[in-house]
Amino acid sequence: MLKRIVGIFAVSLMLATGAVVITDSPTPASATVVDENTGRSQIFSDTNAARAANGLAPLVINTGLNNVAQAWAKQMSADNKMYHNVNYSKQIPAGWSRAGENVAYGYTHITVTPAWMASPGHKANILGDYTDIGIGYFVDAKGVAWEVQNFGKYATGPKAPTNVTAANPRAAGTTMTFDLSWTAPPATSDPISYYVVTATNNVTGAVVFNKTVKTTSIPVTGLAVNVQHKVSIIAYSVSGKGSPAATLNYTITQKPVAPQKVSIVSSSVVLVAANNNTATVTWKTVDVSPNLPTQYVVTSTDSVTKKSVSTTVTATVATSYSHQIKNLPAGATVTVTVTAKNSAGSSPAVSLALKTKAVPKAPATPTVKNVSSAKLQISWKAPSSELTVSSYNVVITNSKGATVKTLKVAGTTTTVTLVKNSSYRVKIQAVSAAGASAYSALSATVKIVK
Repeated sequence: MLKRIVGIFAVSLMLATGAVVITDSPTPASATVVDENTGRSQIFSDTNAARAANGLAPLVINTGLNNVAQAWAKQMSADNKMYHNVNYSKQIPAGWSRAGENVAYGYTHITVTPAWMASPGHKANILGDYTDIGIGYFVDAKGVAWEVQNFGKYATGPKAPTNVTAANPRAAGTTMTFDLSWTAPPATSDPISYYVVTATNNVTGAVVFNKTVKTTSIPVTGLAVNVQHKVSIIAYSVSGKGSPAATLNYTITQKPVAPQKVSIVSSSVVLVAANNNTATVTWKTVDVSPNLPTQYVVTSTDSVTKKSVSTTVTATVATSYSHQIKNLPAGATVTVTVTAKNSAGSSPAVSLALKTKAVPKAPATPTVKNVSSAKLQISWKAPSSELTVSSYNVVITNSKGATVKTLKVAGTTTTVTLVKNSSYRVKIQAVSAAGASAYSALSATVKIVK
């Protein structure tokens, strides 16, 4: 059986026809008969291996070329004759700028490509300036394989941009923006017409930015803060869409700004229980912005205990917040700070100070008189106090120092009945909303004799 290969070569739409015939001692094709897909796959693999060995880019399978090549392999088998398809350039998909064809028969799927490579004309096709290939492989009833290669050069669009860079992240209204730049793909005879830049939120999957630009830079807007976005840049030319896209995963992180208008509601400093002053701290967020906080930290430090107490307040959609600070000691200077936080970090702290109201001064030593039978009259001068004294605690002790009576008095004088012929001393304590004062000094001893 005679094995033959023939090649047709074409350049720039001008078909040049030539035939190369190789003859040698046949190897029975039936010894290595395979199905069409296996045969075509082997020829495709061997063809690209030959191109790779010569530093050339691989060809891609073109379904239209494949269909033409396979139909011609079957046609040659039906005619029992190897010859070129003189109409192949009209049958393959339009848009090619260069085309060529190799045909053969009698070779196996393994030996046909090496045979083509051994022929200068066929080798020139395999290593030619093409982008696409179609392969025909058909085995007839006698076990003879008929092989076809159709080549085509098609415009593929520009390559991907390089050196994609993101810079200058900043707030823009309620979202974030940054400056995107890149380097244009290598110049070709197919110049770039424009780029399409797209940004997709990697959390929601939503496309938040899609613009066309003719330059190699653009501000990308509409991004959420502290969320990763996938940015892609695709170059387009007259030939169409470039491949692949240049991509960049980018996250804009930004700390929240300090809260605004932090204040102490001074009128809220009240006595809840003894030594239990409470202050209400209020503040506002910044304007609605992409770097909204997720929480606030309120810290108070007083000058009496020197202790710092921090509380976390969860941020919501509200713009105004308040927090109560309890158990503040009376007469203390309290420093309060409010810090906003989000996943990017903490804002500068906003601080201010308040002073809790002091307890009253201790009353002066009371005056005690035996005014009538078994009665003592007790009077004293009201002490100075930041808050109004609401009551006085009057404590009466006997000659041994034991407390014999305790009174709660609203004014600064009182009369009390005690036991005759006994001696007593008195001390006074003033009480206001801030707490109780120290006791006065004990009065002079007074004996009831009337």
